[in-house]
Parts: sequence; C-alpha cells; structure tokens
Amino acid sequence: MTAARTTGVGYVPAVVPTNSGDTVVITSSGIAEVVAWMPGVADFNASPTPAKLAAACTALADLHRVWHSVERHTAPCPVVQRRLNLLTDWERFRPALDRFDAESRALLRTAADVLNARLPDCRRSLTAWSATPVVVFPCLCDVWHDHVLFAGDRVSGVIDYSAMKIDSPAVDLARLLADLVGPSSERFAEGLAAYHAASPPVPVPDELVRVLAYTGVVCGVANWVVRLSDGSPTSARVRSRLRKLLQSAESG
Repeated sequence: MTAARTTGVGYVPAVVPTNSGDTVVITSSGIAEVVAWMPGVADFNASPTPAKLAAACTALADLHRVWHSVERHTAPCPVVQRRLNLLTDWERFRPALDRFDAESRALLRTAADVLNARLPDCRRSLTAWSATPVVVFPCLCDVWHDHVLFAGDRVSGVIDYSAMKIDSPAVDLARLLADLVGPSSERFAEGLAAYHAASPPVPVPDELVRVLAYTGVVCGVANWVVRLSDGSPTSARVRSRLRKLLQSAESG
C-alpha cells in the first residue's frame, strides 16, 4: 500500500504507523491496522456507467504495475489450486439443512443444486490451468463492488487489503468484473478492453480471466456453504450475498 502511495496512486489509503513504526498490531483477536478514511461511495450498482467500469479496471491496472515492480515470479496460478481445494471441501462438508431456519434451508438447498450442476465443469476448467505457469505478484484477491469507491465517474478509493496474496493479476480482474457486471455479461468484454488499454505490467489471458470469473462465482457459493456448515445463523446480509452469487452462477 505504501509503495502505491509513494508512486502517486492516490486512491490507496495511507497506512498510519504505530509510535514504534510498525504498520500492524498483533492482538489476541487478530491483526489490526489503521489507514486513512477514503472519500467517495461504492455506487456502481446504483449508477453503472461505462466510464465507471473503465475507471475501475484502469485503477486495477495501475495497482498491478506498482506491485509487479515490488515482487514477482512465475508459478502455476495459486488461485486455481485454492479453488480446486475448495471444491473438495464442499464435497466433504455439505451442511445438514435441518439445522437452519426455513428461509436459509431453501437458499442452501438451491445452492447445493447449483453446485452439483456446475461443479464438474468448474473442476475441468480449473484443472486445465492448474499446471500453466503465469506471472504472479501481490494482488488484492478480493476487489468487488463495495471495495471500489467513486466520486462521480472517478475512482476515489480502493479499500480493504486484508485478502492480499501473491497471485495472478487475472484473479483481481475476474473478481472485479464478475461482481460489477457478471461473468456472462456483454459488458465483461468492455472491462477487459479497459484494463488492457491501461498498459498492465504483464499480458493477462482473457480466457483465464473468464475461467476465474465463472469459477469464482461458483466457488463463492461453495465457500458460503462450507462456512455455514456448522449451522451458524445466517444474517440477511449473508443471504443477500448468497442470492446474488446464485443468480450469477445460474446465468453463467
């Protein structure tokens, strides 16, 4: 984040160090940091203009250029193996639906049906890329609608860096476009074109982006099902998120 700020990427929050100069604090409840509050609002869904879509993809290319210069190497795409592992987890930890209320049971039953139908194709698509070497470097890995703030059609903030990993930039582009416009939307190609036009640091295969976009939606469904496998209560926000993922998965 500091590398991005020092190269002029102003929509990355400034990190506030402690008195000792550290940028994180480890506590009994986890790891904490303090960053500057960013202006703007996550309003792409309310006003999904072509200019906003292009601005979001351009911002992503800007970040990738910075982080590619910080650390990079070549390896099989890490997110592909994570998703293959998740699909295995789904098969092992299918929840007992009788633990849930009626609304959640119906939603999880639909999720199970979607996963049963889509899982074989997802596994084939991911396996096809599992041994292909790609350039990897620090990536956001969880950039979606609520993490991209706008002031008008301009990106004013990209927030929440807690999921960052060394991975292919394709995972960020796929995650962003799948959430903003859907993996099967005609506007998906517009986002790809805007990213490529912004001179990213390495070529990102469109085919890999599309595979990661679609499997990301399906794996998102699987992830929520696995997380709920212990019978934890489902909030309205969780149910809303799961419904959106199911809509995208069913239309893909």
